[in-house]
Amino acid sequence: PHDAIEQHVVPPSSDSDGVPPGADGLPGFCPGCLGLLVRARVEGTHPFHLDRCPACAGVWFDAGEWAAVASTEWLTHLDDLWDPAWRRRAREQQATKRHLQEIERALGAETLARVRAAIEALRNHPERSLGLSYLIEQLRAAR
Repeated sequence: PHDAIEQHVVPPSSDSDGVPPGADGLPGFCPGCLGLLVRARVEGTHPFHLDRCPACAGVWFDAGEWAAVASTEWLTHLDDLWDPAWRRRAREQQATKRHLQEIERALGAETLARVRAAIEALRNHPERSLGLSYLIEQLRAAR
């Protein structure tokens, strides 16, 4: 469920086109109790913010956001968006994903697949340090 929000799709009938640019970045007050809303960024193809009131526990959606969340399993896990531990793990996963994308862009998909195959072949091998030293030796000799 946690990665479902990353894969959400805003339906074509979404009325989010009517929201002025930058309006989602503005802080606000709870329409129910006038408490200060706390924002949580929902990452994905069409990132947006959800607002939650810590006083009354209400979650407030802007135009199009309900449709994006309702089409996923997030309705039962919305509180995770404001959980610091979950947010830290999500940031770490995003950083790892970006790092791998940069490596793939630099090496190419085929070379990265070969490197991953070598890693898997050595990962649990009893002489993996020998294999690693051989790789380093060969890479240094190629210069």
